[in-house]
This record gives sequence, C-alpha cells and structure tokens, in this order.
Amino acid sequence: MIFDNFSYIKTEPLSGDIRTDVKNILLINGKSKTYIHVANVADRNALISKTYDLDHDKCVIAGLLHDISAIIKPEDMLKYAYENRLEVCEAERRYLFCSISAYLKYVR
Repeated sequence: MIFDNFSYIKTEPLSGDIRTDVKNILLINGKSKTYIHVANVADRNALISKTYDLDHDKCVIAGLLHDISAIIKPEDMLKYAYENRLEVCEAERRYLFCSISAYLKYVR
C-alpha cells in the first residue's frame, strides 16, 4: 500500500469494504472531520449518479477517496510528487493534498 512509505501513518488490514476501510484509516490517523466530509460527499455522489445515470459505485468510491491523502504531511506530499515526477503548480504547492489524493485513487 502506498501509505507504507510514510512511517507515521497507521494502517489496519483491509476489510474489502471501501467505506469501512476509508473510515478506519482516516479515524486511526486522527482525521474524523475528513471522514465526515468524504462520507457526505460519497452520499451526495450517490444521489448525483442517479440523476445523471452514472455508475453508482464509481461515484461513491470517488467521494470516499477524494481526500484520502489528508493523512500525509504536506511536506511529504510535495516530496512524493517530485519523486514521482508529478506536475506541481504554485496553487498545488499551497494545497497539495488535492492533487495527491487524486493520484492515490489509482495507485495501490
């Protein structure tokens, strides 16, 4: 798992249920407000998926994962981005967690 690169991040074995796993990793790393936010986004995405006839599961997963990198320290996000040759603009340097979260959704 990508989070193994950061010794301060606490992890548990994955359950296989994305909502449970996201909840667990955020809560054990002290990000309860982030969990509430992503759970709300996932629920809203579920409603949006019906309105626009989109893939329900993909929309929910996107909501759950969009801020998953909140458990990574910003300076480590920047280092990771540079080491992996991810483009980082000035705005992203200030709010880097958004870009890294988007990237981490696709890396396991």
